[in-house]
Amino acid sequence: MTLPSRDEAHALLTEHMHDEGLLRHCHAVEAGMTAMARALGQDENLWRITGLLHDIDYQEHPDTHPREGVALLKAQGLPEELVHAVAAHAETLGVAKEVPLDWALSGVDEVTGLIMATALVKPNKILAEVEARSVRKKMKDKAFARAVSREGIIAAAAALGMELEPFIDVVLKGMQEVHETLGM
Repeated sequence: MTLPSRDEAHALLTEHMHDEGLLRHCHAVEAGMTAMARALGQDENLWRITGLLHDIDYQEHPDTHPREGVALLKAQGLPEELVHAVAAHAETLGVAKEVPLDWALSGVDEVTGLIMATALVKPNKILAEVEARSVRKKMKDKAFARAVSREGIIAAAAALGMELEPFIDVVLKGMQEVHETLGM
């Protein structure tokens, strides 16, 4: 099984997703996964593509996500570790997180939402104004970005052998590198 190029993966994503907010989320997770791979000495391209494609079915099938996405990625002949991480990132399929890629995708998926929400309450609404400690502080407010699983972020950081604030910082810095793409 072969990994598509970033451009090929993006073309596949945009065949199934047109919503700008959902695409922005996928780009944020892509950036966070790339930075996390770099920080952990993992395969940056595999982690990047996994982050980019993780919600490929969400716009078309939000109620059964990621079932159809997993089937689509398998049909495309993508690597099993990518498909498994996508299946494991949502609790709905009951697929266990087994390896760092699985844990990273799950945690990065959650923390990107918290980081973006934190940026939106800053004066200029940009990622450059966000610091990991302010995101960690916002995590304590259960009403803030309430859809974000704090437990998922904490579990992922622990499974990857990272303290919470450095985990958040790696993802934040990855997102800051692509702030123009994210519009923040």
